[in-house]
Amino acid sequence: MFKTLFNALKLPDLRKKLLVTLALLIVFRFGSFITAPGVDGEALASLMSESSSSILTTINVVTGGAF
Repeated sequence: MFKTLFNALKLPDLRKKLLVTLALLIVFRFGSFITAPGVDGEALASLMSESSSSILTTINVVTGGAF
C-alpha cells in the first residue's frame, strides 16, 4: 500500500490532484466548526433535543453531528 502511494506521489499531475483533494477536505472540516451568524446555539440544541424524529435530526445525522 505504501509503495503504491509513494509511486502515485512521483507523478506530478496525480500528486497535484491528491494535494488539492486533501486541502479541500481540511477546509471542509474546519468549516464545519464555524457557526452561522445569528444562530443561537443553545436554542438550536434545545430544538434538536425536543423532537427526535424531526428534519433537523435527519440533517444532523447526514452532516455527521456537525449541525
